[in-house]
Amino acid sequence: MKKILYGGCFLLITIIICGCFSPWRGDEGNLSIVWGHSGNSRGYISQTDFESLDMFKVILKGPGGTIEEEFRGKPGASFSVIPGTWSVVVKGYLVSNQADLKAMGIEQIEVKTGKRTSEVINMYSAVEVGDWWTLHDCVDTIGTQFTGPTRPFIIVIKDSFKAENQGPVSTISTNKSAILVAEKPVTITRDLSSVFMSQFFSVTGGGTLTLGKPGMIGTITLDGSFDGITLTFYVIEVDGSYPANKLEMYDGVTIKNNRSSLNGSGVFVGQLASFVMNGGTIINNTANHSGTPQGGGVYVAGAFTMNGGTIRDNAARNILGPGVGGGVYVVAGVSTPGIFNQPYRGTISGNFPDNIFPWPLP
Repeated sequence: MKKILYGGCFLLITIIICGCFSPWRGDEGNLSIVWGHSGNSRGYISQTDFESLDMFKVILKGPGGTIEEEFRGKPGASFSVIPGTWSVVVKGYLVSNQADLKAMGIEQIEVKTGKRTSEVINMYSAVEVGDWWTLHDCVDTIGTQFTGPTRPFIIVIKDSFKAENQGPVSTISTNKSAILVAEKPVTITRDLSSVFMSQFFSVTGGGTLTLGKPGMIGTITLDGSFDGITLTFYVIEVDGSYPANKLEMYDGVTIKNNRSSLNGSGVFVGQLASFVMNGGTIINNTANHSGTPQGGGVYVAGAFTMNGGTIRDNAARNILGPGVGGGVYVVAGVSTPGIFNQPYRGTISGNFPDNIFPWPLP
């Protein structure tokens, strides 16, 4: 009887000790991350540039709130967290250069109860911008000053600002790979007072523009700022003259309030170009072409893949009456028609006079 009692006590003590000193409790999960060029990293910042960094800030945002920690020269870390979906941001700095942001990695990671989740955080060259012309200059220098021409580059929009007109180069054109993210809610507003009428962004020459990223902890809004009178161009043009031109969009990004004198008011996708919508919202945009308005939300002459997100409350109309494709217009009846890849996922609703034209799709 004593042996049974002693054995039971020993087992109870063992359970208590293990519970107190294990890396994570049974109702938590363990998240281990590695960043940079060590091990099996797939980073996009050069080895030389990465090795020069001497401080990293890790920001976790998820069910348990926000966790921030700094590490000096350390390529990885482990955290015990509440299970669920976590945004993981790793920022690399040069302490000797006033802690300017030089590299960044962003991922969205699912952590499970009582499990160890290990992930590699891809690091990209990065910079922070707080006004239209700094953003303009930054995009212009991608592939020359910062990275090789094929490497993606993260641009962190740190403040809201206006898209301004200062001559024929007001539109930001990219023929490289740019990723725009934010760490708080930011809005880029069309500055009609400076007669900024053109598109915010144009993707050309084999470029890829990515708006948002899984794990982004802020939001980005591109606001066309329709004033009830002034007609402008689309918000984003994906030029159709080069087959590699591509726009990608994720949750946390909104394109809204634009009224265009052209077909396509939110996003215009040219004949050889592509648009992949993985999330986000395209809302309250109107195609106001003087003929038959087409494509209030999205105009597709190339290829459109909708994996998620929302296209709603857009319109195709002018003073003469309704057009077609209030939500999405897909070019048809030509030798190279537009393609809306099916089955599409997400929500297309509440658009005028129709959600998708033609529907059903050919």
